[in-house]
Order: sequence, then structure tokens, then C-alpha cells
Amino acid sequence: MISGTPTVISSTATYTVTANNSGGSVSFGVVITVNDVAPNSLSYNSPNVFTKNSVISNLNPTVSGGAVISYGIAPSLPSGLSFNTSTGVISGTPTVISSTATYTVTANNSGGSVSFGVVITVNDVAPNSLSYNSPNVFTKNSVISNLNPTVSGGAVISYGIAPSLPSGLSFNTSTGVISGTPTVISSTATYTVTANNSGGSVSFGVVITMNDVAPSSLSYPSPNVFTKNTAITSLLPSINGTVSNYGIAPSLPSGLSFNTSSGVISGTPTVISSTATYTVTANNSGGSVSFGVVITVNDVAPNSLSYNSPNVFTKNTAITSLLPSITGTVSSYSIAPSLPSGLSFNTSTGVISGTPTVISSTATYTVTANNSGGSVSFGIIIAIDNSLDINEKKHTNLKVYPNPFTEMISISGVKNGITSYEIFAVEGKLIQVGIIINSIIEFRNLPDGLYLLKLFSDGKVETKKIIKQ
Repeated sequence: MISGTPTVISSTATYTVTANNSGGSVSFGVVITVNDVAPNSLSYNSPNVFTKNSVISNLNPTVSGGAVISYGIAPSLPSGLSFNTSTGVISGTPTVISSTATYTVTANNSGGSVSFGVVITVNDVAPNSLSYNSPNVFTKNSVISNLNPTVSGGAVISYGIAPSLPSGLSFNTSTGVISGTPTVISSTATYTVTANNSGGSVSFGVVITMNDVAPSSLSYPSPNVFTKNTAITSLLPSINGTVSNYGIAPSLPSGLSFNTSSGVISGTPTVISSTATYTVTANNSGGSVSFGVVITVNDVAPNSLSYNSPNVFTKNTAITSLLPSITGTVSSYSIAPSLPSGLSFNTSTGVISGTPTVISSTATYTVTANNSGGSVSFGIIIAIDNSLDINEKKHTNLKVYPNPFTEMISISGVKNGITSYEIFAVEGKLIQVGIIINSIIEFRNLPDGLYLLKLFSDGKVETKKIIKQ
């Protein structure tokens, strides 16, 4: 009988057993092999993610059971990694990218084997630096210069962007290029581009603003002359492009308003304002354009100017001042032609005063009242005659009419009637004599002007100043 517990490994051998007795013997060869205890547990750190061109930390087996004589692995490891068949250690530097795979390691001895699947992935080097030109300001409907990424590290497999770009711009997920023609206005925003590969990713925020096309060719009716207290016809802008808002500087004269949404100038000016340029600016996100509107606000033109007229003054006798009657504000007065010597004209008040020192035939003196809004004129008839030293007995009730006259005058107020008359020029020259018939005197051929009419009746003489016009 063969029995017991082998304590050593023994290769296969034939052991000859001989049975003996007195009669003889017989033999038999017993073949016996004593193997090691088979390994019964094998493990590695797993799964494992390595990076191309980066040395790995060795993967060492953990094994129990019998001593391992050799290790094997299948399939072959990615290039750059090595497998020690004596120790089962996986080491090295992977030189290729390898998708996730299971590599089966088998630990062997004479007693048997045990296996374990080591999961290995070899990723590319992650991209480590990404950048674009930024910030970027683009204009609606204008093609942009392409935005190209600058990237370092591992090769990029794909690009992504978030949020989506404004309409009209495109993003190439293979190259990371941003291109196109924006078709909308978009406020400033950050668009995050991510460059990816099997090793990881890197991101960069591209700042993009989409402005409108700047407005152009702004104009208004100009120059403009308005009148105080008179509503103006609104001034409307002519503009190319879209306008977000309008501005104006300096401020408009009181009573006029400026609409910052429409650019319209309207209202009723309440003050006088000298000529000035008001700069209107039309703005949008793409820029601005300006135009200078010239505005003058004049006063209300004076009107209804009048004086007492006609006027017959006497040489060397102070006159009663002639005062203007006027509606509206007057800045200054003027007169043409010049008044006869001795009379003065106040350009501030329009008053005519003084003592005439010369004889002057009938003439019209045009007074003009002026302000910034315009002017109004009135013709004052003035004649200056001589003082006649005649001892005249007057008819206190005598009347001559009409005066001024055009062709004839009538006489009334004399009991026995006027019998004859004489006509003198203001300088004293006798021009005409005649008999009065039916209290009427005709002067059809007499030139227009101021005359002295001397009337005779009942031993009395009456002198009247008359004006033919």
C-alpha cells in the first residue's frame, strides 16, 4: 500500500513495486507525479485608463494558491506596453491610442492555472490650451472674418459650442471655425467652445456682439426761421438705417420739444432766440450719425403802425410831438428820407419832435418799425410853411372840406359867402386866383402838395392850409 501526503513536487516517475514470497516475486511499475498546488486567485487593478506617451504605473498581479511558474496574456497589449511572463507585471509607455479592451492574464504552474481580465484604455493626450480672437464686434449683414481656434496638446477630435451662435453665423464641429454673415442684432454674449478628444477637453469663452448697421445720411430741413408764439411745422428727420434713439445738443429754445424716439422737432417757441446750430445725433448699436439743424426764433413782426397825418407845421414853431401807434414789440425805428432841418427822429421810440427851421413842401416820410420778425411801415405826410404876417380877421365858423382833397373843395360857415380866393405855395409864391361859385373851388390841374388858401369875404380874410393828393 502506498499512502501519505506528498510534501514536494515531483515530476512524473515510475516506481516499480515487487511483491515477494518464498516462491518468488512479481513487479509492477507505478507512475506517480506530484504537482504543485494550482494558483486559485488572480487579480490586477482594473479598469485602467492610460494616456498616450505617458509612462504608466506598473500593474502588479495579486495571486494566491500555488507558486506561479509563468504568466501569459492575450491579446497582445497596445504598443509601448510590455508584459513580463515571469512576474505578470504590465509596464511601459503606451505609444498608440487604444479603445477599451480586456486583456486576459493567466497564471500557471504544474498544478493548473487561473485567469483575470485586465481592462485597459489608452487615450490621447488631452488638448490643454484653446483660444480665439476675443472679444468680437460684428455688424449685421456684413460677412465676418473667420474666427479660427488656436489649440495645443492632443489632437482634437471634435468641437462643440454653447449656446448656439446668432442667426447667420455657423460653427464647424470638425475645425472649430466660426464664420458667416450675421443676420440679426445680438447683445454681447459669451459662447463657450469646447475642444474634445479621447483624453479630455478644454474650453474657451468667445465674446461676440452683433451690432446693427450704423445709421447714415441724416438730414433735416435747414435753416429754419420760426416766429415766437407761432406753432412750427414739425421738422422730421431723413435717415438711412435703423435708429435706436436720437439726441440733440444744445437744448432747443423754450417751447420747442425733441422726441428722442422719432427725432421730430415740434412745438411753439415762446422765446426769441438768435440763430444757432442744434446738433441731432441718430444712434444704434452699430454707431451714429449727426446733422446740424439751424434754427432762429424771431419775434412777432410789428404791425398796424400809424401816426397822425397829414401834418402842416410852421417854420420856427415847435411842433406837437408825433407819436407812433403800433401793435407788437419794436426793436428800432427808421425814417426815410431825412426830416426837414430842426425836426428829429428817435430811432428807439419812433417819436418825431423839434422845431422846423426851414420851409418844406409836402412830402411823405416813411417810418419803419423793425424787430427780428420783420417790419411795418407808415408814410407820414409833413409840410412846413412860412409864418405869414397878415392882419387877418377870421371867420370863426369857416370850414374847408374835404382836406386833404383830390379835385375840389367846399366852403361853409360864411353868412354872405366867399367871393374870391388866392392859392399860395408854402414858400409864399402866388399860384392861382379865382372867383368862388356855389361855395366850390376846383383844383383839377393843381399838383399834389401843401398849399395856403386865402379866402376873401365881407372885408375879412381867412387863410387855410390845404393838401391836394
